[in-house]
Amino acid sequence: MRDNDGEIIVDTSGQVRLCHADLDIRLAQEPFPLYPGEVLKQPLTALTVVVANSALRLLAILDFEDDSGDKRTAGDEWLFEGPGEQLSQLVNCLMVQVSR
Repeated sequence: MRDNDGEIIVDTSGQVRLCHADLDIRLAQEPFPLYPGEVLKQPLTALTVVVANSALRLLAILDFEDDSGDKRTAGDEWLFEGPGEQLSQLVNCLMVQVSR
């Protein structure tokens, strides 16, 4: 866990606090360590670029609020239409590429 300033939170015994069952997407940044209890779920992958006249069909797997303020609940489906890059919602969604 990190505080509002981005610093690692530790408990009274000096152990790093963890967000169990939480996923995190880390983009371009300095190399970083995995703390005890953290695991790399998948290797580095390319960003999903959605070209014009295509879309991503997204399915929410967790309840969350997206960057535009829309509240999504588990099971909701919607389209992210291109052109654009899909970043912020990847943690909470499954996706399928579709084209027109």
